[in-house]
Amino acid sequence: MKPLPQLQWTLVRRLSRLLLALLVVGAIVVGGLLYWKNRLDTELARRGQQLAQIQELAARMAPRRKPPLPALSPAAAQQLGRQMALLNRDWTRLSGLLAPHDHAVRLLGMDVDPATGAVRISGRVDSATVANTYAQALSKRADVLRQVRLLGLERHADGVRFEIGAQWID
Repeated sequence: MKPLPQLQWTLVRRLSRLLLALLVVGAIVVGGLLYWKNRLDTELARRGQQLAQIQELAARMAPRRKPPLPALSPAAAQQLGRQMALLNRDWTRLSGLLAPHDHAVRLLGMDVDPATGAVRISGRVDSATVANTYAQALSKRADVLRQVRLLGLERHADGVRFEIGAQWID
């Protein structure tokens, strides 16, 4: 077997001061860059922890999702559609129709059942004939109200109180 050659390094020249200064400056720059990279990595890790904490807090603070509602049967969907149609009636038109056009009739209350369309109106007038006239004026509006009836008259010290019932058609 042949022996391996022995390599030996010998410094031929002394390092110049300029080369030594460049090596020292290079080592300082490399050390500074490594320190800067270490600080960036530390800051990145700290921000990652903050983000994880914020996401965990947001997950705890977020409202829990409700389980989805079961699908409606066709009959239930049809009933819901009818109820929505009843609630979406033209309430402004009805209120404008029921409002008296003269100051002889003062309305005290109005009760409307949107499901059945039943309307009850209570008010105060000076005499029973004014209440009858108001009921007749409402009955002439057959396009919106039908079965208009004067349900009651009561005499009080401040006038006559009346109650009218009707069926609202839309």
